[in-house]
Amino acid sequence: MSARINLAPEVYQKHQRDKRNRRIATTVATTSVVLSAGFVLVMLLLLGAQKGAIALATNDIKSKQDQINNMTDLKKAATAQLHLNTWYELSGKQPKMSRFFAILEQFIPQGISVTTLKLEQGNKVEMNATAKSYSLINKMVKALEAANIEIGPNASTTNSPLFTDVQVTSASADQGAITFQLTATVASEVTSEVKNGN
Repeated sequence: MSARINLAPEVYQKHQRDKRNRRIATTVATTSVVLSAGFVLVMLLLLGAQKGAIALATNDIKSKQDQINNMTDLKKAATAQLHLNTWYELSGKQPKMSRFFAILEQFIPQGISVTTLKLEQGNKVEMNATAKSYSLINKMVKALEAANIEIGPNASTTNSPLFTDVQVTSASADQGAITFQLTATVASEVTSEVKNGN
């Protein structure tokens, strides 16, 4: 059996340390290269998958565009839908004349007969009517001005008036009857849907 005699322990230890450091450096470098290669491979796979998904989506969009282009009545259907949507919008904005007439009836005294009624833009009403006397016309004007404030259901001085700018623009007597024209601005609640049972 042979014995090993270490004549230069510092040199040997340094040699062993260098050898261990080289091994660690080689391991770290190899691990870094493997991890980098793995990362690059994963990125390439993701890029390929993304390109594949984009290609599938593009084909699907093109297929659906072709289907849409082959529909013969599509433009007519789209136009009809647009008109229907517009109709719903306009229908919601149109005056609710049944409520208007019901409210107006409360404030027209007996002895006055309305011949024509026109509701213009800006809720301006123009009325042609006949009355038995000038005092009835005056009574009607005062009733319209006091509507919802002094007279009528739920009248209160804190309420907004239903009719403003009430004016008799012309009046003439003819064979015992007085023909007159009246204009007024109507509150929007008079020509809108009934709310809360009002």
